[in-house]
Amino acid sequence: MSQSFDGDRFWVSDIDGYVSPSAIQAANEREEQERLLNEELEAIGDIKLLSLKSISARALTARGVSPEEWRWALHEADTALSGEDQWPVSERPFLKSLFSMGKGYAIGRYSKWEDITYSSAITATLTHGLRALLEQYLSGESVKVSAAQRVWLASALKEAESKSGLVAYDRTDILRTAIHTLADSPGNPGAVALNSETTRALLSLARLHYSIGEISVGSLTELRSLENLYATARSHALEQNTGRSIPGKRHIKNWTLRHLHPLTYLFPFSIRHAIDRALRHGSLTVDNPERSVLLNELALARCGILLMRREARNKS
Repeated sequence: MSQSFDGDRFWVSDIDGYVSPSAIQAANEREEQERLLNEELEAIGDIKLLSLKSISARALTARGVSPEEWRWALHEADTALSGEDQWPVSERPFLKSLFSMGKGYAIGRYSKWEDITYSSAITATLTHGLRALLEQYLSGESVKVSAAQRVWLASALKEAESKSGLVAYDRTDILRTAIHTLADSPGNPGAVALNSETTRALLSLARLHYSIGEISVGSLTELRSLENLYATARSHALEQNTGRSIPGKRHIKNWTLRHLHPLTYLFPFSIRHAIDRALRHGSLTVDNPERSVLLNELALARCGILLMRREARNKS
């Protein structure tokens, strides 16, 4: 066998060609990495989810989630469950963690969807944020409120917050009626004089405020009740064929339906899928969810957000 060197390569007469030691080493390293990856994927195996669903570790890796990222997501999920092992004790922290992951994203989407500033949207989610926004709005529209009217307004706001059987859209309608009543009272400019765009923004913020409140659920039973409440509201809206007519603009059919969704409608897909599986779980099996399954759901939701953010960075 004769050899001649040419930089990083050398000629081997037996094979009548050049051989590169660095290329051989790189190939060996790739094979070793693939072997280690396969071992990790085999160790993870199938990832069990709610509603008797599952996803393989290989499918997760194919989507772009490495075993290291999956293990870290599991660690964060374990922290979120606060050591709770048994259902239904783990039900509340499970839902709280899911909603906490999706709420910020949903608020951002809502502010763009409704064309309101993000800062005002964040203010609306605070306990006393809506009241502050309302005071600012009434002052800007030159609507004077007497001491007696303030008591009445506080009662209207309390009704909007606490009355049962209403969705956020209905609660906002109570506030709208209160605003018009104040504007039409003696000494005030009248409801027709209110700035339509400013009023629209305020009511959009109110709907966000009430939407945040109604997803503060602690059980799947409460969440199912909320979903059923919205399904009923959408059914009634379709029966009434409600729309929106503005002078000089076209009529928009079924305008109300656009607003008849809980805030979870704007959550990232990974969290919406987890919520959907959680809601269907009880109808598919009588067994309570195991802690490992809840951890998998929370971890998978986190990985979905990770991929979403990564894609957004790549696009930008």
